[in-house]
Amino acid sequence: MDDPGRLSTQYDRAYLAAAFIDRAVEQLHGVPVGLVQDDGEQVGRYLATVAALVDPSLAGELDVELVTEIPHAMVAQLGVLSRRDPSLSKRLLETGRAIQTGQVLDGEQIRLVEDVAGVATRDALVRSRQIVS
Repeated sequence: MDDPGRLSTQYDRAYLAAAFIDRAVEQLHGVPVGLVQDDGEQVGRYLATVAALVDPSLAGELDVELVTEIPHAMVAQLGVLSRRDPSLSKRLLETGRAIQTGQVLDGEQIRLVEDVAGVATRDALVRSRQIVS
């Protein structure tokens, strides 16, 4: 059996990541479409750090304050996806920077954030099932 404390910590990180990114997706679909109005700087920093964790060549983009908040499983899953799409981490970094600077995202960038939200949500669901079982 897994350590309950470890599972709880993983679940907390996964849940917070999913909620954080889902909130950004909601704002991207609000008015004006494509803009994260609340916490844009934080969301941008978060996505840039995720990109750097997925692709070590982007290590200069790591935000040391956020590294421990990002779920390992989410990074691992995005790493798998980046093997199929080598441009994923760079697009994620560019999208994070655009959000951070208050730019309006285009449809492709919005879909990318939605994809990251989906990965984060699935991770939270897996962690919650592990706790229950």
